[in-house]
Amino acid sequence: MVVASNAGAMLDPQWFRNLLSHSQVLVEVGEERYPAVARALTGAEYDAAWADITARLPFFLDHQAGVQRRTPVVELARRDDGPTTGPPIRSSATSK
Repeated sequence: MVVASNAGAMLDPQWFRNLLSHSQVLVEVGEERYPAVARALTGAEYDAAWADITARLPFFLDHQAGVQRRTPVVELARRDDGPTTGPPIRSSATSK
């Protein structure tokens, strides 16, 4: 998962808007690369993910406190159908 906090800016980050238009992505975590589909979480799924994320990374609560928008959370669901042509999403965090 990735969090589109944009460091507490008033607008969603551009990369999030790009994912809404182009959900096929290539995820890179360390040396691992895999194709995935990006999906913004909603409803109870969002609520559970947000609670888990902010329990582990409370600085996201500071980002949320300064804005009116709801901070998007995006699931990156691994695909098993081979490579993708989408842009890479890089992470220095470990995957869940």
